[in-house]
Amino acid sequence: MPQGSYDIKALAKAIRRRREEYNRAHPHHPAPITPAMSRILENDEDYVPYRTRATAKRRRAAENPRIATLIDIANSLGTTVGDLLGEQPYGVTLADRRRLREFVRYLTTLFDLDAADLDATPDRTPTRSAR
Repeated sequence: MPQGSYDIKALAKAIRRRREEYNRAHPHHPAPITPAMSRILENDEDYVPYRTRATAKRRRAAENPRIATLIDIANSLGTTVGDLLGEQPYGVTLADRRRLREFVRYLTTLFDLDAADLDATPDRTPTRSAR
């Protein structure tokens, strides 16, 4: 597999799996199989098309779909392209969380966010009216 590419069979399996999950969660509004999605799904040996194509009209399975196609498919399935490609989600490390906690403490101190008057009900003083 060339650098920067992805496994089209794994992508097809992920799309099929996410579509099945989406359809279980949304039985009254299942995700339709578009022609572009179908051509990608043909790379999955477990995919069974709803209908067979005429031999004369048969097109090759998609091997390198455009990113715009993957975005459309991901959006229709309620997921991300990264999820379909099997990318690891961004992880927040323990050190990141500690830095964030210190920053929140700094902001709390700077803006006196623990002040009692912040919990009081808003003052109903009349505002100046425009004359």
